[in-house]
Formats: sequence, structure tokens, C-alpha cells
Amino acid sequence: MIRGRMAEDGEAAIVPIAIMDSDNRLWPVEAVIDTGFIGDLALPSSIIRRLGLTRSGSINFILANGEPARMNIYRGNILWHEQIRNVVIAQADDIPLIGIKLLSGNRITMDISPNGEVIIEENN
Repeated sequence: MIRGRMAEDGEAAIVPIAIMDSDNRLWPVEAVIDTGFIGDLALPSSIIRRLGLTRSGSINFILANGEPARMNIYRGNILWHEQIRNVVIAQADDIPLIGIKLLSGNRITMDISPNGEVIIEENN
């Protein structure tokens, strides 16, 4: 079980994750759940550089506003439900995001209120 919280304004679900750097050390990061993002994980370039991740390619995609865009992608490992999991990490401009692909096979319960509880559980 992964426990997070709603933001103080109650408008974003924030979940702690740990991402492995190039020296196999885990770094804590808070990420926002984004059900509109179909990938695993998106991280700002500053975090990608700090982790020492190696670029593995790029992808074309369509933004929510309909505009086409291109994004660098990286492979990385995170701690997810107390297991190391290999994920595709997209380079984003803003904040860390957890996408729908990473959430697949999980149940999310959210108390939609300022600082409300967020729980991610594996479906059995």
C-alpha cells in the first residue's frame, strides 16, 4: 500500500515514490497522479540530471490542448509497492507525474479535501 495526500487546496493527489539513480541509490520524490497522462512516470529534466539517467529515445504525442509534441524518454527503476519496478520516464517541463500505465492494476482511494488521504493498493 502506498499512502499519499491531497494538496492543501484539495486539487491534486500527491504520492511519495523513490527513484533509483545511476548508482542504485533511491531518492524520494513526490509525484502528482495524472490520469490524463498515459505513461508510467514524467520527471522534470533537473531531476533526470540529478539521477544520472541515460536517454533511451523520444516519443511523439498529443498534448491535452491538441498540439503535437515530442518528449525525451529514459528507462529507470522506482520502488513501487516495496518492489523495484522498471519504468519508462518521460522528460517533462513541470512537476513529477504518475501516469495511468504505472497505476494499472491498482485501486486508488482519495479523500478529496485539503490534505485528505490518498491510498494506492494493488489489485489481487
